[in-house]
Amino acid sequence: MINSPISIYEAEAFGSCHRCRELTRSVSWINDSQSWEYTCQPCSYQQYEYDTPPETTLQSESLIPVSEPCQQTIYHQRAPRKCLPILVNGFSCKAIADTGSEYNCISRDFAKTIRAKIKKSKNSQSFSLPINGYKLHSSEHISLDFCFENEQYIWHNVNFFVFKELARDIIIGNQFLQETGTLEEYAYRLQPIPGSLGDMAFVGSLNFQKKYLKCWLNGVRQHTLPDSGAEVNLISRRLASTLNPVKYQSSTTYMNIEFADGSTVQARGKVDLSVSFFEPSWEQSSYVHHELVDDGGGVSGIGTGTLKVSTQTVISEPFYIIDDLREDVILGETLLFTIDAYNQLKNNFLWGAPNARPSIGMFDGLTDGESWLSGSQNSAPVSEKDKLLKEYYAHDDKYKELCTLIDDHMRWRSPDSKISAAVQKKDYAVWEFQHWAGNNKNLLDYYFPNSSLYDNIMTLQ
Repeated sequence: MINSPISIYEAEAFGSCHRCRELTRSVSWINDSQSWEYTCQPCSYQQYEYDTPPETTLQSESLIPVSEPCQQTIYHQRAPRKCLPILVNGFSCKAIADTGSEYNCISRDFAKTIRAKIKKSKNSQSFSLPINGYKLHSSEHISLDFCFENEQYIWHNVNFFVFKELARDIIIGNQFLQETGTLEEYAYRLQPIPGSLGDMAFVGSLNFQKKYLKCWLNGVRQHTLPDSGAEVNLISRRLASTLNPVKYQSSTTYMNIEFADGSTVQARGKVDLSVSFFEPSWEQSSYVHHELVDDGGGVSGIGTGTLKVSTQTVISEPFYIIDDLREDVILGETLLFTIDAYNQLKNNFLWGAPNARPSIGMFDGLTDGESWLSGSQNSAPVSEKDKLLKEYYAHDDKYKELCTLIDDHMRWRSPDSKISAAVQKKDYAVWEFQHWAGNNKNLLDYYFPNSSLYDNIMTLQ
């Protein structure tokens, strides 16, 4: 027997056609109820023509069911690129606020322009760039007093590494941005950058911060590098090939990526991926299509008064494919600012990641305090390192929960007694956390020699 496109079987037989009643050698069909029906050749062609569902084609190339196209497209205004205006030594500068970079950086030419006193470092420092094997070197440093342009009554003394090849005048790193709340409660310090991007995008990410942002790309959980100093989203070629993008464009439309040392690479292409900051359901991914457009993008109804995108939204975002990208995914500034990630997604920020390369991430940030080094599939006894990580997560989770509780009490204007009780619990949790860190400092330094984990714990408040 041979399979027909309409899921019934045929074979030659001799009998009366059940349609025209002619006695002839005919094609016999067996249906799902296993009853035989004899059909002559002319009638069989008519039957095939009438019974074949209109969507059935002989040219089908895949048996994998394809989800229905989106029923609705909702447009949102994309946040603009931003800079951080500062005053330093009497000079105005548009600094890069770069959460993807670990340290503050300044170009030697700009340091000379503002007449800063450059000091020779004892040792030359190497800083990693987003491309594997690319490094930037510094053998000088300076200490500067500067203020934010709209806060000229508060001055900050900040240390900078000096770079001869730096592509921007000043890059402000993640540590200072966090300490001053510049991307959170004081985001008004940032200033929009007018104009479109063009065919060249800057990505800082100098000596990556080890803080990751949990999200889902095409429904697959990823721990990504959030970089407010990146003008576009980047994705590694390896990961892009595994995520089954909704849309792929080759590099016919060129986009060049410029890094902190001034070097450039051309993107291999561009993929559109669905991005969410919660685990999306199939319906959310399939039926509503959300897109971000620049300055309204000519789309009716998109203007400066558009509300912020909800954190419970699945967004279709472009990602540029880069060979040898050190991180699998870098999320750019306009996406981060559009969803107000640094205020609305605090619980999605994690230390380390299971899909990060071992040289980059220390912890996986999983809930329930489990390390990616242990896992239920490993039946070996718990090592000293695994035990240390589990204890760390127990303290860290408790601290985060109490901070969230205090924020909720403040937001809903709870009675002072509740706020005070929550603050006392948080203070005690900090004391316990720091007491634990003090007792385990030698182990933390031994197992994580290049991290600032101990210092971060001891500065908790």
